[in-house]
Amino acid sequence: MLIGLSTLTILSCGEDSLTGSQEMQPPSTSGNVMTTAELDGSFLVNSQTHSEKDPQQNHKNFMEMPATVESMQKEEIEDVTDEQLLELGKPVLDITENTVQLPQKLLLAINNQLSALNLNMRELNEAQLESIKRRFQMALRENPNERPEIRKIKAKDIRRMLLDYYDATHSQSLVANTESLDGSSLTRTGTLCESMYNQVGTTVYLYPGDNLNTVSYICGRGLTFFLTRGNYFQQEINNTKSGDTWVGSGATTVLDGMNSTDQAFSGSYLRANSISHLTIQNYTEHGIHSTSSNSVGINIHHVTFKNIAPSKNGKYNSAVNFDNCQNIEVRDTNFQNVSSGVLFTDCFGPLRVNNNEALNPGRNFFQCDKCEGEGIRVNRNTLEHTTGYGNAELEDWINIFDSEGDSTDYIQVNNNRARVHLTNGNASGVSINGSFIILGDTGGENQEAIDNIGVNPGQVGIGAAGGVNIDVIDNIMFSEPIEGISNTAYYSKRILGSETCNNHYFSGNVAHWYCFFSPRCLSDPADPPYLNRASAPTSDSSGDYCGLTNREIRSSSRVFEDTSIDETIWSAW
Repeated sequence: MLIGLSTLTILSCGEDSLTGSQEMQPPSTSGNVMTTAELDGSFLVNSQTHSEKDPQQNHKNFMEMPATVESMQKEEIEDVTDEQLLELGKPVLDITENTVQLPQKLLLAINNQLSALNLNMRELNEAQLESIKRRFQMALRENPNERPEIRKIKAKDIRRMLLDYYDATHSQSLVANTESLDGSSLTRTGTLCESMYNQVGTTVYLYPGDNLNTVSYICGRGLTFFLTRGNYFQQEINNTKSGDTWVGSGATTVLDGMNSTDQAFSGSYLRANSISHLTIQNYTEHGIHSTSSNSVGINIHHVTFKNIAPSKNGKYNSAVNFDNCQNIEVRDTNFQNVSSGVLFTDCFGPLRVNNNEALNPGRNFFQCDKCEGEGIRVNRNTLEHTTGYGNAELEDWINIFDSEGDSTDYIQVNNNRARVHLTNGNASGVSINGSFIILGDTGGENQEAIDNIGVNPGQVGIGAAGGVNIDVIDNIMFSEPIEGISNTAYYSKRILGSETCNNHYFSGNVAHWYCFFSPRCLSDPADPPYLNRASAPTSDSSGDYCGLTNREIRSSSRVFEDTSIDETIWSAW
């Protein structure tokens, strides 16, 4: 009896009757099967193979296989029948079923073409990505006899993979689980990566149908994973290693959670990862999420997040969500219908969220909760709201909560714009307590909001709610009278929770803003709606005084009232 095989059902099938791919069948209701014409037409094929089991179940089954192999003797692997090998290696067959294999000569041609570009794959811009696509096509044209094909894995291939894995895990020089510098576990898996995926050098080329969690687990650290266009359904990558780079071929590379998968990227070892040029959509909890202190040096750019956490509260769930992080960049990214955009908690600078766009970013587009340090930037983001998303209303577009910038390098919230689209004068899914920008929420220090534009953004334009050394300079705020919501364009006031509140500085701001919220329109005795450009405590002896009285903040040098401005300021950005 073979060790580890006693409980397996031995299949009565020959080597060629159970392979990584069955005979090609026409598309069925269970999913789209890749056709030969699609394979030959382009490297960037747009198709997806479904199996009865979802990718995470297939990965789980695969993860149970190594323990069986490690409990066997090498001679047993060499002597097992083909039928037993196919049963033992069934997780490999399930994962590679109907996946694309590129001939070795073609892989080398692709590698040569891309190497000639000498690009930094972590920082690819859109023009460079187009160059990569052209080089792909060039390699295909120059190798007309080397065509992509459906991967077929036979018993002899599985035997070779298992023997290589056995040697890797039992070698004196290769230890199965080696501790890396960041504490992650480096798993020695022999030739599994190159046998199951299209690997050449430090790059792995992936196609719809490939299991992304498995490729991350079995392949080395610090690799580039290039995802060709198409839909990758129900993928969750929680085994990514330090220094990995994930690059799609643009917005048509889609990781689709199908509203049944928690998140696209997660786990403890996202350190120094780069994720770019793809779409992440229809995930139930987050898009990218980690609570590990290894969330350091992560670069997210040219990503589209769509329909993330539709039934969740954006206070806890978002498209990008990191705790205990440092040196994170989110740039040139689009957020559409997400419970929140970017949430950082207990994180250290540099933290950069710049040049992004959002439509219906849920509760918050951005919140820094107890962040500190130099290089914290939330600059040049354009934000719009037509309706709520998630189970919380739009609260603050940008919230700086109990966070501390450096005395020589303030937290920047600069050159952003936000707009709520009204329907018959009403705002849908907008909180009565929210603001475009809140600085000093529950305290903090060394923060600034400069050159921002707000158009009907909510209850308040920019609020300094507490904290020390808070600068609000050269912003422009406009709001129509929105009944039950619009209050004041600017305020300086200690809100409950802030232990200290002083040195609030306002200068050069402009407003055309109507208050239409009776309980809160306190700056004028008239019935609302009426103009309300700014507010602060009436006296410097007030407990909520932060350095400016109501008379002082409403001076024209601090907040100038200009009734000639209107919603067209949006285009002045």
